[in-house]
Amino acid sequence: MEIYIARSGDTLQGLARRFSTDAETLRQTNALNDPSRLTKGLALLLPGGNAPSASLELGVYSAEPGGIAPALADTMSLVCPCCTRIGVNGALPPLDESALSLLTRHGGAAPLLAVSNADGQGGYSAANAHRFLSESSSADMLAELISPALSRGCRGIYLELLWLYPFDREPFNRLLRELSEKLHALGAYLVTALAPKEEQSSESLACAGHDYACHGEYADRCVLLGCDWGNALSAPQAVAPPDRIRAALDYAAGRLPLGKLLLALSARGYNWRLPWRQGQTASPVYHSAAANMAVSLGAQIKLDRGFASPFFTYADPIGIRHAVWFEDVRNTQRQLQLVEQYSLAGLFFLSAARLHAPSLRLIQSRYIAEVFE
Repeated sequence: MEIYIARSGDTLQGLARRFSTDAETLRQTNALNDPSRLTKGLALLLPGGNAPSASLELGVYSAEPGGIAPALADTMSLVCPCCTRIGVNGALPPLDESALSLLTRHGGAAPLLAVSNADGQGGYSAANAHRFLSESSSADMLAELISPALSRGCRGIYLELLWLYPFDREPFNRLLRELSEKLHALGAYLVTALAPKEEQSSESLACAGHDYACHGEYADRCVLLGCDWGNALSAPQAVAPPDRIRAALDYAAGRLPLGKLLLALSARGYNWRLPWRQGQTASPVYHSAAANMAVSLGAQIKLDRGFASPFFTYADPIGIRHAVWFEDVRNTQRQLQLVEQYSLAGLFFLSAARLHAPSLRLIQSRYIAEVFE
């Protein structure tokens, strides 16, 4: 598949004739709502091309109830169809039957149980993680939790502990060492989430609790979460600018084997009110929804050269200006280039429910998902 940037006057019907396809195929490929309209600057995937000849690992995570659709799971190397959250007292709730049923084998994909300190309100609880990590038996608790799932076909744990207190770095390292030993003895895997670090910010609160060398030694795979520089509390900007991802990969190089890294793909962009002021909160907007919003508003999508990411501006019905930053298939193409340049293991989608379908189609047109064994 190739990428085409819409120009003034383009229509789906006209592009379909020009590129020997049909308008409905173009609409579905690009997850467009309105078949009668396009907007200048919209990045479109054009169907066609050779069959994929290379392979890489693909993963997807679902923090939402209901798991992952079988059709999606069948195209992945590993899936995280359900998540258990550490409680306020540092305890782990037992897995119920519905969770266990989600952790059965998903075609060729290896299912993992996600364990997180997410607080259920869009953030992460350092306090809950601290109570859990303070338990000398935390690795035993995780091994006991996953034991019934392993008999159903579950292949291991995806450990997503983020925004930790800096003083929990060593307890976290201890957990990684002990848990990897227990899981490997059971023939299971340990996959961890890694906050992005750069030389000038390696001890920020977002990532100080993560010791890259320790993750590299004990985890089978690490998911590098390089996709939240633009966020609900930041100034308007790209969520995953390539230069920041490169800086994070450069930091990781030499501290852990880059062949263990899966690069996370962002699930959402943000909508900021203008003029932006410190303390304002942006609203999340998922990438396909952002593109369709631009089309419906007739807003031109521009590519910021510094951030190498698309954005558009508009005025709402009461005259307030907004800026929307999101990602499209151009970002995915650059991330694929980073995977190849740094010899990474693959890519990881952070939301099964809000997965950017055109990005998945672009990846699948060029790569086959490797079996995770």
